[in-house]
Amino acid sequence: MKKAVLFILSASLFILVSGCAEKTKPLTAPKDFTALLDYKQLPGGKTYGSVIIASNNYGGKVKAVCGAKKGDVNIKPGQIKEIPAAFDLVVGNTITVKGGERIIQIPVKYDSPRAFSLGFVDSPGAMFTKNTPFITTRGKGRYISTIHVATTKKTSYSLPGSGTKWFAVSFKRSTAINDKEGLIVIKNKKIEPRKIYYVTTYYYDEDHNYIGGNPGWEARYMPAKQ
Repeated sequence: MKKAVLFILSASLFILVSGCAEKTKPLTAPKDFTALLDYKQLPGGKTYGSVIIASNNYGGKVKAVCGAKKGDVNIKPGQIKEIPAAFDLVVGNTITVKGGERIIQIPVKYDSPRAFSLGFVDSPGAMFTKNTPFITTRGKGRYISTIHVATTKKTSYSLPGSGTKWFAVSFKRSTAINDKEGLIVIKNKKIEPRKIYYVTTYYYDEDHNYIGGNPGWEARYMPAKQ
């Protein structure tokens, strides 16, 4: 009888540990592309969802559909683009994104933009190097982030443009410009030492929903110590 009880407790413990391990398993960068749901608000207060596609090695058409609303975009490897469609932010709806054999289901989780407190830069001051960690959370949550280093604050707020020096989509808790794994790097240009740059980081949960950001951090880029 005691053995039976011990077996049940052991089985319960195994399920609990297995479940915890599964929840904390880190995200990985996809080989093809990913999709992110941005939450946007017009000056009049109306909100809508916008789907962003970031391609790692995928080239071709990507479609997004939610009910009667749909849109598509052609993308090449190493590009990031917004699908030209405004999706209604109805909690419980699902936006289906498809490109080639890849399908991503994005549940709409909010009816307006969120502003959760996330992210920090592990730096002693307003400076960064190629090895400085941009960290999404002090906890163990799984998040996706976009990191944009630009020459102007306004440029850093949006998708990569002429003033972009480095832009990447990260699937890691801690990300540095010098990292080679766990990223989709969209733009990687020379960052001049001792110049001032602006870094904007946006955060998405593991279901690809936008949940907040740190816009326009002003900092000086310094050479990393050897």
